[in-house]
Amino acid sequence: MAKTKQLSQETRQSVVALRNEGLSMRQIAKKLKISYNGVHSCLARKGQTGSNQDRKRSGRPRCTTAQEDMYIKICSLGKRSLKSPQLAASLNSTRQIPLSLTTVKRRLKDAGMTVTKRKLLLVSNSTMHGSGYLDHCQQHITEFFGKDVKKILFIPFALHDSEAYTKIARDKFKTLGYDVDSIHETLDPIKAVRNAEGIFIGGGNTFRLLKSLYDSNIVTEIRKRVLEDGIPYMGTSAGTNVATISINTTNDMPIVYPPTFSGIGLVPFNINPHFLDHDPGSCHMGASRELGIIQYHEEPNTPCVLGLREGSILLVEGCKATLLGTTKARLFTRGNPTVEYDPGSDLSFLLK
Repeated sequence: MAKTKQLSQETRQSVVALRNEGLSMRQIAKKLKISYNGVHSCLARKGQTGSNQDRKRSGRPRCTTAQEDMYIKICSLGKRSLKSPQLAASLNSTRQIPLSLTTVKRRLKDAGMTVTKRKLLLVSNSTMHGSGYLDHCQQHITEFFGKDVKKILFIPFALHDSEAYTKIARDKFKTLGYDVDSIHETLDPIKAVRNAEGIFIGGGNTFRLLKSLYDSNIVTEIRKRVLEDGIPYMGTSAGTNVATISINTTNDMPIVYPPTFSGIGLVPFNINPHFLDHDPGSCHMGASRELGIIQYHEEPNTPCVLGLREGSILLVEGCKATLLGTTKARLFTRGNPTVEYDPGSDLSFLLK
């Protein structure tokens, strides 16, 4: 009897979300193009365990952390010439128990590596006070996408009016020499992502954006195109939020409920765009951005959070990360004091 192919985590989350919306199991199977038995098993597991995660398996304990696995993959994607001995040596310089070459090779195999270079331009905000849309970062945009990219796939899901939003983006990118296709104009979003030369996800409401990405079944496709195929990804505000591990550190109201807070996972940390410093002279008694992030880090196993002030940009090329723009960024790490970084700072350590 042939072994049944497991549903991806993204598909399982979509199954549960559609069930919560009142769809029958047959309707869910038809919509997601999976078997009825697959839907039934997913919902049964959710009912029995309260989770749709894979069950814990027996066997020898895993000797690498999820962060180390991500580091191995990102460094290999960033530099084709890196070999397993170099990756092992880099990791072992900070470990008490050294990793074997076999373990590193196995992690590369598990990741399904087709090694290319990853490029991200993660912008805190799309508009600076006193200037137009993307004016403050337009030079970085042209340097980032370069001359090889002719057409950019725009994802306007963060705002309600996709038509109006697309016109704004299309008009701006035209002045920079790029054509724009909007994903809402296509009948096949997955195909659009697979054919994209570059991707730009604009700002708006992060919850609406993430829900739409999962509803369109393109989260995994975007991750694959960026991490494995090496196409450039640009995000502003909410588009930057969803590129990280999760949207837990967004500033937005949860106007809709995505199936999960997990982001696309292009970097192994979180970002807080539009980061604002607390004003000690203010009479406002509500929570500050800093307090919100501190409360986030009161929960266990929470990753670093990079607070990008307006005007800040993070450029990621392979396993190298550089802070660009005109303002400083603040790094929050659970259990440690915050650290300020100037524009031009090398933040590559965040990718390890």
